[in-house]
Amino acid sequence: MSDGFQVKLDPKFASKLKKRVEGQYFEVGILDKNQIHRDPKRGARGFQGQDVLTTYAGGPVRQAQRTSKTGITTAQVAKDVMQKTGINWLRAPFKDHSNLDIRVFAKEYLKSIFRSTKANQNRMQNLMQAIVRNPILRGDYGHNKELTRKIKAFDRLLMDTGQMFKAIKARMVTK
Repeated sequence: MSDGFQVKLDPKFASKLKKRVEGQYFEVGILDKNQIHRDPKRGARGFQGQDVLTTYAGGPVRQAQRTSKTGITTAQVAKDVMQKTGINWLRAPFKDHSNLDIRVFAKEYLKSIFRSTKANQNRMQNLMQAIVRNPILRGDYGHNKELTRKIKAFDRLLMDTGQMFKAIKARMVTK
């Protein structure tokens, strides 16, 4: 006699479950590799040449111009920021196993396996985006250097005009 109990899955159910889980994955990051990153507005409506500030995602950001002098993409800006700061903000959140956002995603993902509707797919994508975006919003990666704070007029590491943050997207890919 055993102290525990055994759960046996119907082979058809187990096969269906395996196909659902292995048949999809998520991509998260700067998915639009060709999006041009626009320069911050400089002094147009600001005081004595200061950059024009606005708000985004609960805090200040510098307003972006309509054009870019450099033609650099948001994906390249993201890569440059990772190199400059030494922070891989795309992978770091997935290394913290106590991350509440990951636990919420996992719970919702398990619920959604058999309810594959467009609404559930969107929810999963939003939760995946939150895993990467929330540590940036919380300031988990530290602060800007003093010179950067003076240039930007605020202290939000990895947030300048908000374009890179907005470009962090997630998508579910079904094989």
